[in-house]
Amino acid sequence: MATFPFLILASLTRSNGAPLVAVIGHNTILKALESRPKTFASVLAAFISAGVSSLPAVLSVWIPLFSFEQRARSIFCDGSRPPELVPWCSSAPTGAALYGFIQKNYWNVGMFNYWELKQLPNFLIAAPMIILSTIAIVKYFNYGQNLKKVMTLGLMSDPDSSKERAEPYFNSHVSSYILHWSFLLIFGIVVMYIQVLNRFLSSQCAPLYWFAAHSVLSESKVLPKLIIAYFILYNFIGTILFISFYPWT
Repeated sequence: MATFPFLILASLTRSNGAPLVAVIGHNTILKALESRPKTFASVLAAFISAGVSSLPAVLSVWIPLFSFEQRARSIFCDGSRPPELVPWCSSAPTGAALYGFIQKNYWNVGMFNYWELKQLPNFLIAAPMIILSTIAIVKYFNYGQNLKKVMTLGLMSDPDSSKERAEPYFNSHVSSYILHWSFLLIFGIVVMYIQVLNRFLSSQCAPLYWFAAHSVLSESKVLPKLIIAYFILYNFIGTILFISFYPWT
């Protein structure tokens, strides 16, 4: 619960932080299950208990996003402007996201809309992040019983936690962050304009850095060298290209 004030501040700055309440809610459920047998009744009770206890904090995180939308509607949809100048007001239902409307109608953001041959260079820019994320997520799924833990939202018990202590990245409590990372990766590839995937994932997915640190410290193959080279080149080349107004993010 101590993280909610920071999530509120993040949501005030940008809406990207709002979905992280799902991670916090999931961790709250796991905490409620720590001293209970993991039966259907106990899981259901944990869901209800976590939902009730975290609801005020979850709403607090989402209030800035709702406030922004309603403020935009009060400014642009007050009837003082011709409808053709504010199409969002007439075509979107009450409460629809202004930012989503702008993305869809002016930036061509939508499912597979960016899958065009002319966007191939942008896909190449995002390729290292896609590959690194895929490797990290697949490695997590393939470790021990992690795939089963993820499929059951981490609600199953693990009789052997010694490996988890030895390999912190593969801890079952990381499963909610891996699910969040997986969703953002798929969403970014399928829906978003692909050139922002680098900063989209690197600014929201802490396991990205946990996996990089794990690989550098525990693996002796080529992967750690590639990760370090990618991080260095990304910052060096990216700084030059970005300030030169090239599509590097």
